[in-house]
Amino acid sequence: MKAVLKKILKKIISERFHKAAQLAYSNGKIRSLQAARNVGNKIKYGKEAPVCGETVYVEAITCNKILHSSTIRNILGLTKNRASGKVISFWPLEHTLSLMEKPGFEADIKSWIKKLPYGYIIPPEYSIGIRIRSCIEHWVGGLSWQDTGIFELLQYEMKTSQKGSYDNCKNLDDIITRYNNLDLLFKQIKQEGRLRTQEEINPNNYRKRFEVLFHIGPYGKTFFGGAGCHRFAIAYILKLKFPATIGLVYKSAIPFLPELRKNN
Repeated sequence: MKAVLKKILKKIISERFHKAAQLAYSNGKIRSLQAARNVGNKIKYGKEAPVCGETVYVEAITCNKILHSSTIRNILGLTKNRASGKVISFWPLEHTLSLMEKPGFEADIKSWIKKLPYGYIIPPEYSIGIRIRSCIEHWVGGLSWQDTGIFELLQYEMKTSQKGSYDNCKNLDDIITRYNNLDLLFKQIKQEGRLRTQEEINPNNYRKRFEVLFHIGPYGKTFFGGAGCHRFAIAYILKLKFPATIGLVYKSAIPFLPELRKNN
């Protein structure tokens, strides 16, 4: 019996070590690519060149377009981390979407969801728009979370997800807990008058690797990357600056970067 347990334990340790080694290799590879990009950017574009993983401060109220990470992956073959600080000479404006654009549904989100074809996957850009509008309806308009239709949206997305969960929610109780916590977050940010950076939340977070991306387009216009839509909605409602990780940068937007680096 002891020999069997010892064998099982050895296998578990071996598997965990292998996963840790893979992660370390992946992180090391990403950091090497980031360092190479930073050197190349500095040589090509000078002292104001974007730095991979650096923080920019976006006036949330001025941002009304989304350039989703899935879109960047599809048209450029870049993951979120690999997109950070990359300078491009064309801007995929036709692939952007208004944050407030409605995906062809009536005012009642609940009715729209009920009419969706079986198995239909809601595009992430539209899902994000619904989330942001729900936040505005709740924190500005005074509607309950239930009445905004956000619970129905998450329940639908849980049902169509291969994992059986969405946004770390597996059932209605999880959804209710999540949105109660968001109310507490809204209260905290309103009291502090600012959003904390990921570095403040987790000092060990390498270059804000899991920070929200904002892409810098023509004339320095900012495009929301998609993740962190509730924090973005809070900043939008309270008219605060949003600390974000720099994403793609349009070549002619580089002169606008010094202003975006200011947190005042």
